[in-house]
Amino acid sequence: MNQDDSNDKTYSLLDIEKKLQDAMDAIESIKKGRSISIGGESASKKYDELKKQFDQKSADYTKLDKQFQQLTQEVLELRQEKMMFEKFTTLTEDEKSEMEKTRDEMKQKYETERQTALEQEQEKMFMAKSLEVETKEKEKAKTKYYKAIIISVLTIVVVTGGYSLLFAELVGQQYSVPTQPTPGAYTIQNLRGDTIDTYLSWRLVDGTPLVINILNADKFDDDVIETVKKTILSDEVLEIDNSLLHKGPKGTTSSLYVGWQGAMTEAAKTETLLYIPVNFDIISSKTGEGDITIELSKNSNADGYAGWTNSIADASQNQILKSRITIFDVDNLSLTALETVTRHELGHALGLAHSTDPEDLMYPIIETNFPYTSECDIDAIVLLYDGGETSQVICEN
Repeated sequence: MNQDDSNDKTYSLLDIEKKLQDAMDAIESIKKGRSISIGGESASKKYDELKKQFDQKSADYTKLDKQFQQLTQEVLELRQEKMMFEKFTTLTEDEKSEMEKTRDEMKQKYETERQTALEQEQEKMFMAKSLEVETKEKEKAKTKYYKAIIISVLTIVVVTGGYSLLFAELVGQQYSVPTQPTPGAYTIQNLRGDTIDTYLSWRLVDGTPLVINILNADKFDDDVIETVKKTILSDEVLEIDNSLLHKGPKGTTSSLYVGWQGAMTEAAKTETLLYIPVNFDIISSKTGEGDITIELSKNSNADGYAGWTNSIADASQNQILKSRITIFDVDNLSLTALETVTRHELGHALGLAHSTDPEDLMYPIIETNFPYTSECDIDAIVLLYDGGETSQVICEN
């Protein structure tokens, strides 16, 4: 079969018979071992060429197959990446939505707080304005009040000529109390129980509180216990005209302290060698714990004392180890008397002896109408805790 024959699409019957005959002859020749030719070339040569082409095509196919498998793997990886990307995109969108939601909430919260702040600022401005108006009104009323007082005082001065005396009686007169019962005495004992005479102070680490135990608290009314606590914990300061204290001219004042905590805090403002106790912890126990115990007794003292303080001391160090205060006949003491006796005895428990001044709280017999802790009591505390070798209260004024 030549090139022209291969391009013909219709053949005559003779051509077909001839080709069939050529094919039969070729078969016979092959059977007989003779070589045949196809298109002018021997069959074996043609076979070799075809085989070579087949092998080349097979190699190409194998190569293409490897490339196809590689491409298939890449496609799979790309699909996985696509799936992961789509998942990541979905997560990102969710996070974005959450962030937008959070942002909107924060924005709303900020707006709410801003609105609240504006309202508070407006309210503050309004209140400040109202306070300013009210202050002005009060100032006007105060001015009128003072004018009325001045007119009244001037009238009294004209009538009596005693303005300075009136002024002296006004400053602190309301804190005057009736003459008090004699608090009693105090004793100092060493560890063997011997009565000794020495100066004493507490030796505490800085910041350590003194523990005060009120014994028998459950046997008395609350107002009794509150009165005792007041003499310990109050930090109230009273300004009393010195003419009432018989220690200075009219119109000058002295500071007196209602509670020992306020007095000791004032004393501690001066730097001292030893730590001055400024904090007091109050407990109520039946077993005697504490640095200082205050026993409230319904019994009377045989010598007629209202109070008694006994301190146990380390005489070698002039150190208080424990103090016990007894307040006698509590049921028959007024609250004012109870306050005075307790305040006096606490002075002993903190290290003070008696005073040389009849107008002072620590005088052996209470003669003053102002039985509060005085400035000279504070000076004595400062001296004692700064290494001074005396517990006596000496008032120079």
